[in-house]
Amino acid sequence: MVKWVAHRGWSARHPENSLRAIQASIDAGCRWVEFDVQLSGDAVPMVFHDASLNRTTGLRGDIFDHSAMGLTRMPLKQQPSDLQADKQFIPRLSDVLGLLQSNPQLTFFVEIKDESLQVFDIEKTINPLLEIIEPYKKQCVIIAFDWRALAEVRQRCEFSVGWILKSFDAETRQLAEKHAPEYLIFNHLKLDHSEPWPGPWQWMLYEINEASTAAHFVRLGVDFIETSDIGNMLSADTTAELSG
Repeated sequence: MVKWVAHRGWSARHPENSLRAIQASIDAGCRWVEFDVQLSGDAVPMVFHDASLNRTTGLRGDIFDHSAMGLTRMPLKQQPSDLQADKQFIPRLSDVLGLLQSNPQLTFFVEIKDESLQVFDIEKTINPLLEIIEPYKKQCVIIAFDWRALAEVRQRCEFSVGWILKSFDAETRQLAEKHAPEYLIFNHLKLDHSEPWPGPWQWMLYEINEASTAAHFVRLGVDFIETSDIGNMLSADTTAELSG
């Protein structure tokens, strides 16, 4: 049975990575939620995908140009399908993690973004993130494209980690076998009809919003499917199609 992961929350309906998008995915019955973390200019972990503010807020500049306090006052663009009138703002990681306290069934996949690693370096990025997330480590998986960041996390804390792959080749496979992360994560468009490598990990593919495509990869042995349209993918019709 496929395990659906909400990609940046229910981001097809609500502003991505917003508290509302994440809460909506939980309300829809989702047990696994993925979101992104960038650091503010004063090195506070914020739940946000891009370095640039423009795409999701309409504002100029980068997230690194602003303090955490300033970012929490920046409204996110509404999705046309979001019928709720109240504005959503860029959340702190600490606020999003607070949702775990009343939802023990949840697991969060927390992605460390490359841009923050490049601006602050690995240690200065990891330090504030681990300080905030450590009390929730049983319900969190830290994921990243940069294996060095994951190695630093593993060295310092007992977290499960997920490596987001940039390619599906022999060299990448050798590195995966050497480091043995708990999860391997990949763009489904790059996997095509290849079978995922067997190993001590679980596979997660992104971003899939069609039940038939998800069913194809589940048959190939993929464990988790990321979708931006979590509510519809968890619907009874979708479940029937996947199991049929």
